[in-house]
Amino acid sequence: MRKIVTLKLDSGGIDAAAERIVSFAPSDGVTRKNVLRTRIFLEEAMARYQQEFGEDAEVLFEEHTGVRYLHAAVKNKGPEFDPFSNERGDAQESELIIEKMLDMEGIVPA
Repeated sequence: MRKIVTLKLDSGGIDAAAERIVSFAPSDGVTRKNVLRTRIFLEEAMARYQQEFGEDAEVLFEEHTGVRYLHAAVKNKGPEFDPFSNERGDAQESELIIEKMLDMEGIVPA
């Protein structure tokens, strides 16, 4: 099933996206720990979009579910933006933590 929801990049929109991810966990067979890690990753990514584009900006939150998977995407209109890169090329502490969490679970952001 595919669904697209428009969300603002304010705290309510970020929380709504995170709750949508959590709501799929029981049917997806994912451990609670992995669900929380995914939620933290999503919240951090959307917070960086918020810093870049402002709280009034809107994004499309696209979810596609299958029998054994959930694919979620946050899309914005405008210039391409990688929420986990910075201009200097050095990783910030939060980036390293998130990268390690994702690597441990085999989650690959794209």
